[in-house]
Amino acid sequence: MKKKILVLLVCLLVCSGRSYGSVYNLSPCEDTYVISTTPNFSYGSSSNLSVNRYLTGAQYVSYLRFDLRDIPASEAVASARLFLYANDGAGMGGTDAYFVSDDTWQETMTYTSRPSVGPAVLGSNATSGPSATGTWQYWDLALTPEMIANGLLSIALAANPPSSSDNRHRFNSSEAKTNHPYLLVETSPVPLPPAAWLLGSGLVGLIGVRRRLALG
Repeated sequence: MKKKILVLLVCLLVCSGRSYGSVYNLSPCEDTYVISTTPNFSYGSSSNLSVNRYLTGAQYVSYLRFDLRDIPASEAVASARLFLYANDGAGMGGTDAYFVSDDTWQETMTYTSRPSVGPAVLGSNATSGPSATGTWQYWDLALTPEMIANGLLSIALAANPPSSSDNRHRFNSSEAKTNHPYLLVETSPVPLPPAAWLLGSGLVGLIGVRRRLALG
């Protein structure tokens, strides 16, 4: 009986390193936008996420936070793509997604109380103008393990500086009736440490030797 239990433990140890990656579709737990010209007003209940930058200098910045803590520790984030549905667009110029290190902000925040952005650019989207309206836009995010070490990911979307016309983008928020924002995460298995493989292999070999001695 003890041998059977030992064999089972060894099998579990070895097989635990043969996990497979998964795909996760995550909705934001918080999303909002803030406006520099109305610094004390909150837009957390809006059905839109505005990402604008005007020739006058006024700026609209959108924030989203995602909870990644349901991803098992045996899986590592291999890729992450942010999807937003564009419901309006005008002017020329793309948008950049920035890493936000402060995960304590709430949808009720204002431009005055907003967390700082960047400087790390996670991804860019060059699509602009009316052609983007009614389409899904995405940003491939260059994440590092340190950025999501606490299981949370905060992102800020900011429009690129305008050249000859205002750079305006508007997307559905999680308060919209349909086409909500989401983060598509693909994972890969975390390799089993070499020491664990050596331990498992050694135990398997030891069991084989003991069985041969018993039969001989």
